[in-house]
Amino acid sequence: MKFVARTGVAAIFGLLITGATVGGHVEGKSAPPLKRVAHTSGVSSCSEGEHTQTPGSSSGGLTNHISPDSSSMMTCVADDNIAARHSAKGAMNALQAPRVLMRANAVAMESARNAFPYGACTWYADQRYHDLHGTYVPWTDNANAWQWPQRANEYGWRVSSTPQVGSIIVLQSGVQGASWLGHVGVVEQVKGNSSVIASSMNWGANPWAVTRWQFHTGPGVTFISQ
Repeated sequence: MKFVARTGVAAIFGLLITGATVGGHVEGKSAPPLKRVAHTSGVSSCSEGEHTQTPGSSSGGLTNHISPDSSSMMTCVADDNIAARHSAKGAMNALQAPRVLMRANAVAMESARNAFPYGACTWYADQRYHDLHGTYVPWTDNANAWQWPQRANEYGWRVSSTPQVGSIIVLQSGVQGASWLGHVGVVEQVKGNSSVIASSMNWGANPWAVTRWQFHTGPGVTFISQ
């Protein structure tokens, strides 16, 4: 009876130990934990096919967040995980590339034509400047005549108070008879008395005709060139 009792106790104790050991795996297979290794300068303790990642460093644009008390440790990350991150980043860039290209093409198309309504002083100034220099102004929105100096600055064009033949003259609202929208034309001649002769449309008695008028330099008058 003593032998049987001892045998039964041993069997039950063995089952308890086995259950405790197996119990950690009953819920199914989980992802292998990250392997933490001590940091040794110039030496990697990771296995083949793994990559060392120090606390706070990033890989593929993703940061490895580790508690501050582990600053002397490194994490071993599988190389295929790093490759997957880089692949995902490359895919995002590939998706954005067509949008950037379409936007650039749209800007180029706008710069390759006269986008202003025919008969407006802005249409004539843009067309005349293109006839003289082979290029249209690149700004097409927020581009009333009085706004041209600001838009020219934004696009890196030269804005000056000194006239040159072939430059665009801009009159601000109300200056020398300009309407509240301002007025633009192209300088055809620079005279010696601080005045210029400029050609333009939508000025004078016949707004649809191209006319030449004398304008004076001074406040509210600027000149634009590329």
